[in-house]
Amino acid sequence: TVNAEVAIGSLPALPNNEHLKGHWSFDSETAPYHDFSNNGHSGTHHGTDWVFQSNGGVVSNAIETKEGGGVQLLLDGDVNTEYSQSYCGWFKPSGIHADGDGGNGRLLSRDWSAYWAWMEGASYNSDGKATLEIGRSADHANFANGLTSGSWHFIAMTLDYNSTSGSAYLYKPDGTLVTGSFNCGGNPAQDPDGSDGGAENVNSVNLACNSDDNSISNSSDSDNWSGSIDELRYYNKVLTPLEIDALYLNPAGQRQTIISGDSIQTGKIQSSNWPGAGSELDLNAGTIKLGGSTSPDFSVTSAGVVSASAGRIGGW
Repeated sequence: TVNAEVAIGSLPALPNNEHLKGHWSFDSETAPYHDFSNNGHSGTHHGTDWVFQSNGGVVSNAIETKEGGGVQLLLDGDVNTEYSQSYCGWFKPSGIHADGDGGNGRLLSRDWSAYWAWMEGASYNSDGKATLEIGRSADHANFANGLTSGSWHFIAMTLDYNSTSGSAYLYKPDGTLVTGSFNCGGNPAQDPDGSDGGAENVNSVNLACNSDDNSISNSSDSDNWSGSIDELRYYNKVLTPLEIDALYLNPAGQRQTIISGDSIQTGKIQSSNWPGAGSELDLNAGTIKLGGSTSPDFSVTSAGVVSASAGRIGGW
């Protein structure tokens, strides 16, 4: 019996959702690009369909990219007045270079030659590793052999346009953190290089493809990245290193388990031998399964339908 309030002060605190302006968890099969931050920034997909991965993510479900397809997450107008920005998410490279035009694959992009992009190296070596670059072509952080095919990585970037300071964070599959920095420029509405006379000032934030302007239809089949993505977030503040660390440790964010006094707030309780055997109590879905996931000996659906392989309940 536990009757206590648990407070672990040494663990980093999660950022407040007040500044969370985009959260794409890819948990809905019917609306995979829905913005769960409730700010109306649901993604727009164009080109080849991506594949919904049930229970394939870091938290729950995930999305698998396909060559020739991309998703527009944020319009230029959503970010071009924000002088403090942060992006983070989980990425699992396939190890297959998907881009069809010979360029580097872009995990996330507002244009490599203009504002910034997360760039995958053009090929994976014999150890299944590739370079990751974060920033812009003129100035970026370089993580040699930073990506490992078939493994999840947590990647984050902060942009402080008031100080022209960009920071990059890469949590490798073994939990090792490597960081880097770059000059992001001083205006979120102006290409820092200015080499094109301002022609590239207007750029959306796109996922797994290029971002040449404010239209996903012009970019969805260019510089595609191949892999799976989960729990992607955008904040209109510069996250601290401790807040980024907290998001790495708690991929679900503010949906994590909270223990306080005599109450526990969580979404799902599973036995250690699940799903082959054991039990699951899904509080969010309102279901119960005892005896494995495939053919449980006892189950209750969200509609209240009770099934049992044997025994009686009360006078039944």
